[in-house]
Amino acid sequence: MFRLVFKVVLVLVAVGAAAQMLYASDTVETAIEQAADQDGLTNEEGAPPIETEHVGNIKVGDIAPDFTLPNVDGAPRNLYKLLEQGPIVLSFYRGGWCPYCNDQLYAYQQILPEFQELGAELVAVSPEKPESANDTAIKNELVFEVLSDEGNQVARAYDLLWEVPEEKREQFSEWLKGETGKTLTEFNGVNNYELPIPATFVIAPDHTVVYVFQDEDYKKRAKMDDILDALENLNKHMPDAE
Repeated sequence: MFRLVFKVVLVLVAVGAAAQMLYASDTVETAIEQAADQDGLTNEEGAPPIETEHVGNIKVGDIAPDFTLPNVDGAPRNLYKLLEQGPIVLSFYRGGWCPYCNDQLYAYQQILPEFQELGAELVAVSPEKPESANDTAIKNELVFEVLSDEGNQVARAYDLLWEVPEEKREQFSEWLKGETGKTLTEFNGVNNYELPIPATFVIAPDHTVVYVFQDEDYKKRAKMDDILDALENLNKHMPDAE
């Protein structure tokens, strides 16, 4: 009798774990594509009034530029050193003030265990100051590395740099101040309107880029299934793969 009960418990645990994983995957897909009802996020009415209008040049098969940036605790993190432990999912986001970025970061947190099961780690980069990046990490309960690219030097190296058009700066500034009570300078520590376009890269341990997502429409983000596919098939995604 005891063995039977034990087996039933094991089955229920396994089913529960599978259901939780399916729920996480569903959350990942819907968090970016649908509004968060409780917060009113990612709806067109509440979206920042700026379009990206830029796509970078880094493509699959390129060597990812190396960099060293501080995390939210001020500790330096080097890309190539991290790659010694396995592939990296590298995601650039505009800032914790952007509702679409917050939804994406939350979605990444939900699916992080699947990345780690494939030997990968996630690294998020934004131009926010470390204290602003820390606020973003706390707000979204993030446990992966969130790095501060003050001045957008790394975004520039990845050809992701974009500047809010002069004719849209007043509208954008009013929106940002109204939504957050802060200016872009207060978030980033730099008095300019430079931002990275949202982009996601999967980088193999040999520094090769095996997956890229970027879009002129900042509301579109990488699909998690595509990232997982790239991680599951690193060799297949290499440019010289047959």
